[in-house]
Amino acid sequence: TRTPETATILGYVCRRFLVDADDGGAKSRFTVWATTAISGLDSAALKRLNWAQVGGVDFLGQIEGFPLKIDAVTPDAKVALAATRITVGPVAGALFTLPAGFKEVAGAAH
Repeated sequence: TRTPETATILGYVCRRFLVDADDGGAKSRFTVWATTAISGLDSAALKRLNWAQVGGVDFLGQIEGFPLKIDAVTPDAKVALAATRITVGPVAGALFTLPAGFKEVAGAAH
């Protein structure tokens, strides 16, 4: 649910979204503060990761903008995620290089 509430996080105006989720009877609530004000940021790329799924629904894929803060209350935990810095620019290719000695093992859990 998109709310009219806004807040400034790291200098960017963010809109507050509330997500109530039911994952087989386990109810969770997420408060997401997202911004559309970061030029050049492809928020669709984050949505393609499908990492914020509850009950098979990717709720971040339905939120407009890029999340800078997420508070989650689940039956098992309370979690707070917050961006602490944003740096706009190219990312060093070395960040995507596997470390020396990396070995993939067939059938291992991911």
